[in-house]
Amino acid sequence: MTSTRIAVTGVLGRMGRLVTALAEEAGCVVVAALERDEHPQLGQSLAALGVLEPDAAGAEVPLGALSQGFAEQGVDVCIDFTLPAAFTTVLAACRQAGCSLVSGTTGLDASQEALLDEAAGEIPVLHATNFSLGVALLAQLSRLAAVALDEGYEIEIVEAHHGRKVDAPSGTAKTLAQTVAEARDQHLDKVARHGREGQLGTRSREEIGVHAVRGGSVVGEHTVHFLGPDERLELTHRAASREIFVRGALRCARWMAGKPPRRYTVAEVIAPNQPG
Repeated sequence: MTSTRIAVTGVLGRMGRLVTALAEEAGCVVVAALERDEHPQLGQSLAALGVLEPDAAGAEVPLGALSQGFAEQGVDVCIDFTLPAAFTTVLAACRQAGCSLVSGTTGLDASQEALLDEAAGEIPVLHATNFSLGVALLAQLSRLAAVALDEGYEIEIVEAHHGRKVDAPSGTAKTLAQTVAEARDQHLDKVARHGREGQLGTRSREEIGVHAVRGGSVVGEHTVHFLGPDERLELTHRAASREIFVRGALRCARWMAGKPPRRYTVAEVIAPNQPG
C-alpha cells in the first residue's frame, strides 16, 4: 500500500516529534517538516536534529520555515499540533498546497473557526480537540446519556492535565460540554458554568459545569458526571500516554488522503457508517 505523504508542523514539539517517530509504522512518510520562521535550526535534517534515525524514511528532510509552506513537496496531508498563533499560517499553507489538514491545535478563536469552515470549501479538513478512540466513544456515550437521562440528572464535566498546559478548560472538555448541550437542545454559552466561588445560590438544573485541574504529569483525564436523585453515573477517559493521540491523528491522516473538500470528524474515521 502506498505511503501517505505528510507534512508535520511544530515538528520539534512533543507531539510533532511523536508524529514523526510513529509515522512510518502507521503507513505515512514525512516529506515536509516545519517550525516557526525564527527557529535557529532551520535547514538541518530531521536526522541531524535527532528526530529520526539516519536510516529512517524522511530522515533527510530539512527543517523548513512555516511561512514558506510545502506546496512543492507533494504533500497529501498536513498533521498540525501547534499553537493558535501559528494556526492561520498552517491553514494557509494547506490551502496553497491543496492538501488535507488534520489538526489537533486547541484554543482557536471564533475567527479561526470561521477560517476552517471557509477552507473546507477547498480542502478536506479534520480539526479535533482529541484524537483518541476512547474519547470519541466517550463523546458518543455522553450524548446518549444526556438524552436518556432527563433534566433531573445534572451534568458536570471535570478535566485534569499537567501543569504546563496553557489553555483551560481543555478543548476536549469544551467538546464534551458542547455535545451534551446539543443533545439537550441547549446553547452552551447560556448554560456553561466554569468553576464556582462565593455565594452563588443553588445550582440551576440547566447548568453544565466545566472544571479544570492542573498539576503533575497528567496526560489527560476527562469525566462527565450525570448526577441524579440518589444515583450518579460517571463516564471517564484517562490517557496514559500521548501516543494514543498521535496514533489517532496518523490514522486520520491515512483516511483523509484524497477525500473531497469538507469538514470531517474523528467519529467518521473510527466508525464511517455512524453519525459524527
